[in-house]
Amino acid sequence: RSLKIIGEENEYRYIENKINHIFTVGLFNPKIYISDDVLENLNEKEIQVIKLHEKFHAISFDPLKKIISRLIEKALPYFPFKKRIFENYEVLAELSADTYAQDLIHSKKPIITALNKMLNLPNYDKHLNLSSFSLHNERVPILVEEKVFKTKSYFMFITFIVFVLIANIYIISRTNIFLECQHIAEC
Repeated sequence: RSLKIIGEENEYRYIENKINHIFTVGLFNPKIYISDDVLENLNEKEIQVIKLHEKFHAISFDPLKKIISRLIEKALPYFPFKKRIFENYEVLAELSADTYAQDLIHSKKPIITALNKMLNLPNYDKHLNLSSFSLHNERVPILVEEKVFKTKSYFMFITFIVFVLIANIYIISRTNIFLECQHIAEC
């Protein structure tokens, strides 16, 4: 189904849609789409902050990064905390966009109020699979400083996993395991 564009302004596309949503789409030339219901339900400062939030996703090519991240997640075999690591990546991407918007408007309040309003809107699709002003459960407590996102331990763990994978690939490539297996030769 196509989107009915009702207006354009620079990188923003305004759409007629019954679902309250703002999102960024496009791998190499991302565009930001804002539903008319969002414009009706949020105040001017909240609209400004979600536009800035989405602009960060666009200039950071987050839709492309999200697809690459999901491909890597699907390609990797199971290991402990795998799902949590990739969820944390998405939370980190959202928090980075929040920080960008917050730094430009010099306040956290519009981000927090926009998140809370969007969460309570009747037609908000929390599961839309796009790079968007989405509602990860961890964002609001982090923004109001009730919770800390531990990036250092997160990156240390990812570095460890990458190191282990590279070491295993190197070790396997230095062996003749596939050439020595008689079963493979007979098949």
